[in-house]
Amino acid sequence: MGLMSRPLEPSLSVLDTMSSTELELTILGIFDARYLTFACYSLVIYDHALTLDQEIGYFWNRSWSVSQFLFFLVRYLTLCTIIIDLTTIFLSGSNPTVCSDLFLSSYGLFVTILIIVQVVLTLRVWYLFSGRRTIQLLAAGCFCVSFIATIPLVIRLSTEIRMTLVMLPGMSGCIFAPSNDRLWAAYLPVLFIHSVLYIFLVYRVLSCRVTISRAPILKRFLREGGLAYLVTTVTILYSVVGSTLMNDPTMFIPVSYPSLVLATSAVSTTRLMLSIRSLASDLHVNAVWLLNHAELARLNWKRGPNEGELIVEVNDLGHFELPSMHKSPLERPDSVLALV
Repeated sequence: MGLMSRPLEPSLSVLDTMSSTELELTILGIFDARYLTFACYSLVIYDHALTLDQEIGYFWNRSWSVSQFLFFLVRYLTLCTIIIDLTTIFLSGSNPTVCSDLFLSSYGLFVTILIIVQVVLTLRVWYLFSGRRTIQLLAAGCFCVSFIATIPLVIRLSTEIRMTLVMLPGMSGCIFAPSNDRLWAAYLPVLFIHSVLYIFLVYRVLSCRVTISRAPILKRFLREGGLAYLVTTVTILYSVVGSTLMNDPTMFIPVSYPSLVLATSAVSTTRLMLSIRSLASDLHVNAVWLLNHAELARLNWKRGPNEGELIVEVNDLGHFELPSMHKSPLERPDSVLALV
């Protein structure tokens, strides 16, 4: 087939020992991985273009805050990763050393983004359960466990990775055929923390019986940002399962590339942050107020006919009191960590 291969580090090329059937499946897996990368990164760029005006309005023109810092890290580190990955695809005359360095740089950024996404989602659970110290400490503790477990795993896997640079006629760039059978281990701490946060979110939706009787559970789930948690968790679970199937290159190779997890995590997280800012801006209130005090997602509410007007249905007016809201639309304090 005119296929040449050489390892990124001195080792026997796994392609040299493959049967014709295995070789064909490996090549198909490599092409599938490249197509998946293009599709995922196109989604990220398209989403960025769609929401750039919201980003400018809600994050650029406000005083500095931690939520802004986290948002920009997720948003623009993702773009940096895309640039590196596309460079490896279109780079002509590449050599194993350059390809290896580019891959490790991209992988390092990918892990950093995943950790930042975990910080964002953990902080949101923290503020959603304001006043419930046990759940807050559990969420923070699970994040710390995940972080501590992720770092040594990633460092060890990066030193053990043996990638084969495959040179196909008529194609340029670095086309990798991963051969490490323990890539799935790096996803386990991430899957753990996302699963725990998702369980907390479902518990929050189901624990408010008053709201359940009036609003559909699915609607409450979406209001709480459940889609972001669900999409990210399912994608990571899919990558964990696919990374264990080394005997099926058409599954193993595409999920070994970080594009799918990166795209879904970045898009869902930034969308979640923008939606909270958008709602706070429409109602002329602080995002902290939305999450901590009124906890609108627990109430049966709707927007009023006028801008900034909010209608909430309550049974007992004697026990219901809203915190003071800003009288002027111009008095819109910036969110601190609320989000998030």
